[in-house]
Amino acid sequence: MQPLLALPVIILLAVLIVFARVGQLGDELIAFCIALVKFVWRAQLGQFDTQALTQTFASLQNGAFVLAMRAAEWARALWHAQPLYEPVASALVWSFVVCVGAAWSAWQLRRSARAFAALLPLVILLALVSAYSGRDVWLLFVVMSAWFGLLVVVPFRARMQRWEQEKIGYADDLGFDLAMVTVPAILIIVTLALSMPAFSPREIERWAREWNASRPATSQVISNSFGIEHAPEPRTETFLDIVSSPGMPRSHLVGASPELLNTWVMTIETDATDDLRARYWLGTTYDEYTGQGWYSSGFKIQEYDGAERVSDAVLPDARVLHQTVRAENVSGIVYAAGNLSSVDKDFQIAWRQPDDMFGAQVNAKAYRAESFVQNVNADALRAAGQDYPAWIRSQYLFVPDSVPPRVIALARDLTANALTPYDRAVALEAYLRTIPYALDVSAPPAQRDVTDYFLFELKRGYCDYYATAMAILARAAGLPARIAVGYAAGEYDEATRTYRVVQANAHSWTQIYFPNYGWIDFEPTRGRDPIARNVPITRAPVTPDVHASNANEPGAFASSAPAALWFWVLGICACVVLTGLGALLADSIYLRRAARGNIARVLYAREVWCAQRAGLSQMRAATPQEINAQLQAHFAAQKNARVLMWLWRPLPRALDEWVACYVETTYGAHDLSASQAAEEIRKWEAVRVRVGLALWLNFAQRQFARTRFARGAVAR
Repeated sequence: MQPLLALPVIILLAVLIVFARVGQLGDELIAFCIALVKFVWRAQLGQFDTQALTQTFASLQNGAFVLAMRAAEWARALWHAQPLYEPVASALVWSFVVCVGAAWSAWQLRRSARAFAALLPLVILLALVSAYSGRDVWLLFVVMSAWFGLLVVVPFRARMQRWEQEKIGYADDLGFDLAMVTVPAILIIVTLALSMPAFSPREIERWAREWNASRPATSQVISNSFGIEHAPEPRTETFLDIVSSPGMPRSHLVGASPELLNTWVMTIETDATDDLRARYWLGTTYDEYTGQGWYSSGFKIQEYDGAERVSDAVLPDARVLHQTVRAENVSGIVYAAGNLSSVDKDFQIAWRQPDDMFGAQVNAKAYRAESFVQNVNADALRAAGQDYPAWIRSQYLFVPDSVPPRVIALARDLTANALTPYDRAVALEAYLRTIPYALDVSAPPAQRDVTDYFLFELKRGYCDYYATAMAILARAAGLPARIAVGYAAGEYDEATRTYRVVQANAHSWTQIYFPNYGWIDFEPTRGRDPIARNVPITRAPVTPDVHASNANEPGAFASSAPAALWFWVLGICACVVLTGLGALLADSIYLRRAARGNIARVLYAREVWCAQRAGLSQMRAATPQEINAQLQAHFAAQKNARVLMWLWRPLPRALDEWVACYVETTYGAHDLSASQAAEEIRKWEAVRVRVGLALWLNFAQRQFARTRFARGAVAR
């Protein structure tokens, strides 16, 4: 295959692979290919049923449309220098670069035997990424070692092939001797190259300065020598300080007795109407994930007078709810539905950021709280966008390095076909709700990531596991998330509008941030009622109705007729290309598995077949040289077909060699050597696409000439 033809094929194949794997369109693509094959087969029998083909193509089209829209949004934000973490779009780009880079490396090694140029782009890319991020240096070590190894192996292998062709003898263990010398040398060179930056003079100077600055003062040295510790600064610890690092918040209820679970915690009387029922009583939120649990990052406590409002800002679609709370014990934590606005007694709030509350506390068993409860619908959340504030991006999109890569990959796979952040959140929520709920679970193993353990090994758990998994999966999918800790609503008395909350109602859930609406609750725990927001998740419809859809509505996926036509064309072209690539691969496997003595006969048989397809006759009594001469003379006479001549130009030399090999092996005394057979197969692989196209164009030209002749005869 020539470079000008191979380049678009490689790009198309890379796009298909990336969309199928990263975009999770593999099933849709396979279903469409099967439907297309069935349609073509039935069309030959006169049956033109397009229903299955249309349905599978509509699903594939809408999935590709979602990916294209996400990639376009990411590219637009990048062009305008706006920070946007879009994991699926970035994975598409990186995967495409890797696919093209792998194809480039394979081409340079297989066709040109140029080891230096094969891995040079990949080494440069990895070096730039490692230098910027400071991570995955080991991968650069592996790639550079392989690169240096290829620089030795490829020339040595070419030299061995030349020795075989020229019948020059060499030692059988020459390769082993070369490996014993080059492998240690490569490892030493690469190790020194990657470790030298750590010993730069500037780094040594900085280390010495930091070491000197970190030396304790003389008084501290003396006191430590005599075992005298300096008294810490006095500080009054609050209950918020105690609960700021709970680990897994509800682990104390695992295995608890029924008496403990039914212990009364508080009653909450509200002024809620029938359409404004509380789902949760929020106490605290946590933003830092350690791999084994959660804690709250640094906060400052601010004092508020009774009835003083926390903020005058009211979020859209929020409604006021008043709650009278009577608690069993003075725990100090203020529990309220939604966003706390005020408390009728003096209270304190722990702020991580001006708009980021960790929790509130009050020194009273009974208090009256006012809060704002969100009542936003799904369409509004879909239209919220991803214009997150800087403090949200810096704090709530962070995923620790200790989270295993398969967790990140799962988040990307689950949200690949979801266009908006809300749809991605619902996709994660729906997946987690398929995992069984259980309280009889053991604690995660030491130093084991909770999310990974829950998703891939334990595969059951209680609310802490669900909330943690959704928060981490959401962050990995580019959604700002945290966990909320408090209580579920409890038993409701409609007559008194009072909720009775017991220990069994202790609960953790996930909150995801949406611009203009703030933190929105999601319920990933199986067994709990899902949060209804009036409109189901937007998914690609199986049979889109263009007339019934409104293109201006958020989440509308219906496309215009020209766009659908382009998708049809691209889909058919992709199927043709994939079929052709599969046939080429099968042909290469067949030739390499064939006996060396049959290679020349197989290639000559294909030349005879080409002559027959070209319309040449009277070849039964012709010699191989005569058949070859007739075939070349036939295509040389096509002076008026420039494309045909361009395709045929490199073929005569290859045909002459195949005929010579056939004559030599058939009428001579020896077969082809292994290197000669591999060389002839390589020559055939380099021109077989040109042969097929040339024969097809020649056939089309002859059919066109016959049609014109027939029309002329009818006219006369």
